[in-house]
This record gives sequence, structure tokens and C-alpha cells, in this order.
Amino acid sequence: MARSRARRPLLAPALDQQTGLVHALRYTLPGRLIVVGVAIRLVILIIGAIAAPLPMFLAVADTVAALAIAVGAVYFVVRLFIAAKRRLLWRVRRKLILSYIFVGFIPAILIVVFFLLGGFLLFYNLSSYLVQSRIRALSDEARFIARSTALEIQRAGGRDVTAIVSGRQANAGQQFPGMSLAVVPINRPCGETGADVATAPIAAVGPWAHADPPHMIPSWIDCAGFGGLLAYSHPIPNAKDSEVHILVRAVAFPDSPLPGYAVVVDLPVNDVVTRRLRSETGVELGHVTVVPAAD
Repeated sequence: MARSRARRPLLAPALDQQTGLVHALRYTLPGRLIVVGVAIRLVILIIGAIAAPLPMFLAVADTVAALAIAVGAVYFVVRLFIAAKRRLLWRVRRKLILSYIFVGFIPAILIVVFFLLGGFLLFYNLSSYLVQSRIRALSDEARFIARSTALEIQRAGGRDVTAIVSGRQANAGQQFPGMSLAVVPINRPCGETGADVATAPIAAVGPWAHADPPHMIPSWIDCAGFGGLLAYSHPIPNAKDSEVHILVRAVAFPDSPLPGYAVVVDLPVNDVVTRRLRSETGVELGHVTVVPAAD
């Protein structure tokens, strides 16, 4: 059974005549004008070489042929100029676009990112400063309450301690709900660092819902007292972790080298204090995490 096989062409296909200079001269009107004009002038040149002078109509034909060549040449020069301008402008436009991207667009994005990052850092630092300043203000108020209570007990000669502490808690508790006070006995001078004996507090008023009233004063607290932020935790039911909260605690002693007692004031940072901080600073306290100190 004979099978037909495709044969390869022996010669490469001819070039497309619709492209290049040949197409421009043969298939466009300006090109034909140039070809016809050149042909007429060649014929007239040959006739003039054989028989001179030229007749009048041949001189006119020579002039018309020259005009045709000029018109065709002008047309192609204009087309060449337009094509060159398009290519040149396209290259320049691409370069300008790339230059705009690298010189204008990317720096603008970097400037916007820089300002956003700077604004975020400024807001973060400002928020931290506002919260810390309000916590310090709470600490100062707690120290003032503890100091004034200790001096009032000292002026009363140690009598009616429970009544004095209860009155102080009732007055300040309206501004700080959840505030708790305790009068803790101390058996050493406030400036010494020796160990103290844990005993029951002389008086303890307030809810003390966050922790038990203290039974002793740490030895590292000197006669100047203490005021600062502390953390405490409550266990979460059916969970391994515990919920961490913060409180402001202040400790103050009476004016005596052997005070005999110390006043402890606790201001838990509860929902009321959190809402007050938000209204005053615009920052809301969220979750609290205790970070262990580095060795």
C-alpha cells in the first residue's frame, strides 16, 4: 500500500513582497511616483544625449518627473521621521516611566510608610507614658492616704484604730471602689532589714477581695515607705493558667524610729479604675502578663 509522504520544499519560501523597500516603491503611490519619475528622467536623459536640444514637451515632462520624485521623497522622509519619532519617544517614555517609579513612586511609598511607622511609635510611646503617669498618680494618692492615716493614728495615741481606718476607707472608697486598708504591727525599727514576725493585723477594713490582708511588712521597705504597682493572680476554673491582675499598694509608717505599726493601702485596678484610665488617657488596659525577671 503506497503512502503519500510530504516532501520538503527544495527552496526556501520567497520573501514577502509586501515588506521592505520593494513594497514601498511598487505598492504605494509615492513609491510609484518616484519610480515613474526616475524612469522618465532616465529616458529623457538618454534622448538628450542622442538628440539635442530637447523638445519643449520633453522639458516639461522632465520637470514633472522631478516634481514627482520630490513629492515621493518628501512623503517617505516624513514617514521615516514619524516612525523614528515614535520609536524614540517610546524609548524615552519607558525610561521616564521607570524613572518615575524609582524616583517618585517608591520614595513616596517609603515616606508614607515612614510616617505611619513614626505615628504608630509615637502613639505607642505616648499611650505608655499616659498610662504610667496615671499609675504613678494612683500610687501617690495611695501613699497620701496611707501616710495621712498613719499620722492620724499616731496623733490619736494608737486609740480607736479601727474607727480611724474605717472612716478613712469610707471617705476614699467613694473615689476608689474596692480600696482596702490594713494596720500591720511591726516589731523592729523601720530602717533595719532584720526578719519580722508575722502577726495578725491590728485592723483591716475594706473588701480585701483581691488578696488576704498582709500579716507582716517586708524588710526591704524602709522608713520612707513604699508605693508602686504589684501583680496578683486568681485561679481560673477548669484551666491550668491563672488570671493576672494589678493593684497599687502603698505602705507608710508614723514619724518614729520604732513605729510599732504600718498602714497598708491597696487600690485594685478594677473595672472602675480601668474606665477612668480610658476616659482620661484614651487607652484601655487589656490582658496583663507577668514576665519573669532575667537572672
